[in-house]
Amino acid sequence: MEIPHKGFLKAPFAEKLATLNLVFILMGYPFAASLLVPLGYSAFQSQTVTVPYRIIALAVAAACVLIGFHKKGAPPRKPKMVIFYFFCFAMCIMRVFLDFLTDQTGYAQIENIRVWGLIVSSLFSALSVYFTFKFINFRSALFISICMATFVMTVNKFGFNQTSADLLIDFTNIRQTGSDALFSIAYSMVGVVSAIICLYVLFSKDYNIIYKAAAIPVLLVSLGVMASAGSRGPVLALALALVFWFASGIKNKAVFFFFAFCGFISIYLLRYQIVDLLVEYVPLLGNRFDAMLYANFYSGRDILIYDGLQQCFYNPILGSSTINPETGVTTTIGYHTALVDALAYFGIIGGSLIIALIFYMLYIAVNMVSKKNIIPDFWIVMILLATLIFKIIASGLFHVDPAFSALIVLGICFYSEFYPKPDAKTI
Repeated sequence: MEIPHKGFLKAPFAEKLATLNLVFILMGYPFAASLLVPLGYSAFQSQTVTVPYRIIALAVAAACVLIGFHKKGAPPRKPKMVIFYFFCFAMCIMRVFLDFLTDQTGYAQIENIRVWGLIVSSLFSALSVYFTFKFINFRSALFISICMATFVMTVNKFGFNQTSADLLIDFTNIRQTGSDALFSIAYSMVGVVSAIICLYVLFSKDYNIIYKAAAIPVLLVSLGVMASAGSRGPVLALALALVFWFASGIKNKAVFFFFAFCGFISIYLLRYQIVDLLVEYVPLLGNRFDAMLYANFYSGRDILIYDGLQQCFYNPILGSSTINPETGVTTTIGYHTALVDALAYFGIIGGSLIIALIFYMLYIAVNMVSKKNIIPDFWIVMILLATLIFKIIASGLFHVDPAFSALIVLGICFYSEFYPKPDAKTI
């Protein structure tokens, strides 16, 4: 079997650029942030590398847009949902623009460059994967991404260096102690992406025993990273995504739901024992679940969700500002769930449009999982599914997240190009 990177080196320039762009989207920022960890640099000092990286990544995405725009037939067919997505993205831009224009807290002045930088990066990431979708070598992207993920996980897990800059970090917050270069959620999501790629390699017929053997230790490190990061959202997102994945192999859905129901009941009945085991063997993650369990699942995040819904009720038509110093909500942080963010920022009507988009993406992702045998490069679909679940339960909207923004467009393109039509024969 041909080694993936050899084919990539011989590929046309457009394919190389499109593939590199996807790799940047999936693993570029964690990789750049971790480059200086072996030298003792921490999260705050990593901006020495991450700021230039974001400029380079934006330039690559812009070049992809230009190349795809001038290549006839490059974009996929039926871009209706892509248009709807960019309409929702435009709503987000207008919301942020109005909030910054009327802001009296000083946040807009301080965070102006960073916020708009993230928005522009998210926009160009989505446009770039759309215009160069047919040029992307997903096999090479998988190979490069897992190599970068392995580097990120290795230097952060085994190369932890506490420096003077670390004193700026609140180490009483257990979620911040898993990585020296990345905060807990970003670090844990590296483990999620890596675990999905490794599982794909292990179960795919396209990879021989050498690749499968190499994937096993990387998978174990990925699980260790998720445990040491101490962030619950990515772990739950991966678990739920894997349930959909493995359930797709059970033809009798009644049998699947029966076993799933028994599994959930068992977990609920044994929840205290399970959490106690986590606390003993993976204390960072275990303490997080312990805090949630013994607080009867009530936490600061629940308060944010309640505040977000209150904002929607107070402003059901126009929505409320993305900057709310009373609750600690900012344009980049939000209410820690994409659904509440949508309702709080855009009211019932605008929020419903964005929620419809998110659930449509969840619907097509699950549909593609059910047809995984005929969907090429299925690992992308699984990353999309895990990201969607994570955004619904623990994170924010797509306009300030380049990876999420690009994955939505990739999901639409995959569904349009590869999902069998009703009159087509399926396996």
